[in-house]
Amino acid sequence: MRSVSVVSDAEYDLGGTSIGGMALVGRGASARLPIGDSSGNELAWKFFGLGCLTGKTAAEVIAGVGMPASRRSMANGQMLLQWQAIGYDMALLFNSEERVVKITHASAHFPSRR
Repeated sequence: MRSVSVVSDAEYDLGGTSIGGMALVGRGASARLPIGDSSGNELAWKFFGLGCLTGKTAAEVIAGVGMPASRRSMANGQMLLQWQAIGYDMALLFNSEERVVKITHASAHFPSRR
């Protein structure tokens, strides 16, 4: 069995807020995750359903995907919220008005379908 990673194009998106253009990247056996836990897949689809994240408030994002796993205060009144589930991780930077500035990290590791 081979597993794949879904990597967001946030690194290449100057605004850092696009999750629509995801790319599949092959991984070795060490990246395998348990099959049957769909929590990461469900979280990924919830984020996808929000569309463009730029300018969305923290309340809008939380209403769409649920409570974050962690919250960090950053410089200049910004905050970093991070959501995690088996196979999926998303971190968003919010400005002092609690609006999305950019995706700072997004990764997904789901088993390939046979």
